[in-house]
Order: sequence, then structure tokens, then C-alpha cells
Amino acid sequence: MLVPANDETAALPISGTAVPFDEISGDDNEDTLLLKGMAEDALRFVRSRSWCLATHRHFFVDGVAGIVAICLFEVTIRGYSGNQWIWAFTGDIPRAYMLVESYRTPYAALTCYIDGLEAWAKEAQHGRTSPHLIPVNVPPTPEYAAMAFSRVETLRNHILPNIRRS
Repeated sequence: MLVPANDETAALPISGTAVPFDEISGDDNEDTLLLKGMAEDALRFVRSRSWCLATHRHFFVDGVAGIVAICLFEVTIRGYSGNQWIWAFTGDIPRAYMLVESYRTPYAALTCYIDGLEAWAKEAQHGRTSPHLIPVNVPPTPEYAAMAFSRVETLRNHILPNIRRS
């Protein structure tokens, strides 16, 4: 959904558009409810992180109801001066976040997420993980690796082609 920039969205650090959570609108009522629920889950997830001292603004950027929501947050992070912008991903996937600075579009951010989840799954197949990989809140086992590979395949082949590149 594309909307013109307004005072609230004019200074966002990404290219493209974003909408405040209360303006999320899906293809129908069910889509709208699912997208809003996923966005609220992203907000709870970000606020639950020990590094998150405060959330200031939050936006829905793109996604597919029931599968993935890509959200944008302005937050105060412990140890950083000034507010920072982060992406957050929720849905039928492991929740994750990343700083916006290197990924200015939802497409670039989701691509990074997919690559990170795939790297985690490759290690998890062998019962390993690393602090340098995307944090996934399940044990690194072959069973969870298979589930992660399934999400990677769905995201890369069916969702990513429909995510905005700008």
C-alpha cells in the first residue's frame, strides 16, 4: 500500500513509504486484522529487548498477512547516543531486528533477514550456532533447521518478489 508522505512519515530514514500502525489496511478485514496483529507483535518484541530503552515511533512498511510483517521503529538503544532506527520482522518466522543504516528498503532488509536465517539453518543442521548469526529463539537442531529452511524457501521464492524495492 502506497501513501503520500505526511508530517509523521516525511523524515523516515528509508526510501519508499510506511504507515503508522493505526493506518494499516490489508486487502480485506481479515488481512487488516492479521497485519495489525503482526505489527503489534513486532512492537512487543522490540520493547522486550533489554537494549530497548524506549520506542518513539513505529510504522508498518510491507508484508504478507499471516506470513511476514516488516516494521520500522525509532528507538532509544542502551549504549547509543540519540535515537536509532531499526527494522523488525514478525509473522510465521523467527522474530528478528536489525539496524536500518545499511538496509534502506524493505526488499534489502528482508533479503538480509532471509540470508541470515539460511546461515543459521546451515549451522543448526550440525547442532551449532554462533553469536555472529541471526539470533533464533529455538535450539540449533536438524529439526529446527529444516523448519528454518522451509521459511527461507517460502520467503525467498514467494514473498520477496512481491516486496517493494523502494
